[in-house]
Amino acid sequence: QDAPIPDTTTENGHRILLSHVDGDGFPSRAELPGTPFSAEVLLEQVFKAIDLPHTVSIIEGEISAAGLYSELAEELEAIARSIFALPNVEIASHSFSHPFFWSRRDDVDASDTLYGLGLPIPGYDTNVQREIVGSIEYINRHLAPEGKRAKVFLWTGDAIPSADTVAIVNELGIANLNGGNTQIRNARPSITNISPQSRWTPEGYQIFAPMMNENIYTNDWTGPFNGFSRVTETFDLTDRPRRLKPLSIYYHFYSGTKPQALRALLDVYENALARPHTAMYISEYAARVQGFHSARIRRRNDGAWLVDRLGALRTLPLTMGQPALPESRHVAGWQQVDESLYLHLTADNASIVFSDASTVPRLKEANGFIDHWQPSAAYKRIELRIHAYEPVEFSVVARTPCRLVLADGSEIRPITNGSTQYFSLQVADTGNTVLHCN
Repeated sequence: QDAPIPDTTTENGHRILLSHVDGDGFPSRAELPGTPFSAEVLLEQVFKAIDLPHTVSIIEGEISAAGLYSELAEELEAIARSIFALPNVEIASHSFSHPFFWSRRDDVDASDTLYGLGLPIPGYDTNVQREIVGSIEYINRHLAPEGKRAKVFLWTGDAIPSADTVAIVNELGIANLNGGNTQIRNARPSITNISPQSRWTPEGYQIFAPMMNENIYTNDWTGPFNGFSRVTETFDLTDRPRRLKPLSIYYHFYSGTKPQALRALLDVYENALARPHTAMYISEYAARVQGFHSARIRRRNDGAWLVDRLGALRTLPLTMGQPALPESRHVAGWQQVDESLYLHLTADNASIVFSDASTVPRLKEANGFIDHWQPSAAYKRIELRIHAYEPVEFSVVARTPCRLVLADGSEIRPITNGSTQYFSLQVADTGNTVLHCN
């Protein structure tokens, strides 16, 4: 039957935009003048140049004195510190030795695999605690700036951890992500090329990467090295005719080693940024997937829907009509996406009541997160606060002219197109503001 369904692809009407980097290739030299480390290339041309949330990881065994390149450790660690100090970078670990198998190491012959079993660090036998807990402690003690800590563990290799291994990450209180195999393209336009958003284990969920990385689009990094540009086909095919995935830019540090790969990566960012989006960190997305699994949905005898236990998730698509906003609770508005209304919630619970079509002002879309949304009884005045990782933009649908009054008393007038009124600010946080519509 038709029912509200928690959704992890969209936030306030805009498709979620994610960017995360596996640590592989951090110390590789780029085919560029001066042969800088690939990490230096991405630091300057991506993380500093593109002011979006980036979740960035390192492999301890690639950059520390305990790893393969101890003679470079001082230089490589300095680069990692510069990356992790950026305000738009979330810190992640990609393990100590990059195990290629998490659940079936004993029955795999390294000579039969493309990559072996992991980095050949002298004197080291793979230990799951060292891979996860040890690498996180190393990052927090030696690379993270004061007041900032690792928030994500990114699975390596086959990315199929056992339940006990997932439990280790959960005990650290950080998010886990990677795995899955979403790589639908124009040449392979089948829904069977789209993975679920997570994998259940008895110790909790493994969160899958929404889309695959450039290794897949470049035929295991054998070429063409600009192959990652085809991920935009995946962007399209997971949006229409049904929105099934957020926008996801997922790659390795070795994308900074080849000019063709770097150009493709920058083109992918440009393509994603041109689409309506709400950018967030991987840890924030993972929290929404957890909310999808914990959500509870019930229907009252009078036809109203009750939703709770959403955690960080704030989007509910539905197809059974438009809710009545004054009678509903914790619903700011909606955006039509194909056949569905994507409801924008303001809390981790909501009640959705259907009656005559609402005529009161509603939020249509926003590129950020709702911190506060409190309408007056007559909906002529709405106290609100929205923050984003980019300058805030939002629109409302109202029958009367609206104006936004900022905390300092200044006003912002919208650009109007019919009943839709568009507000654009120069800052990433509206502060405590008031929307007047009368």
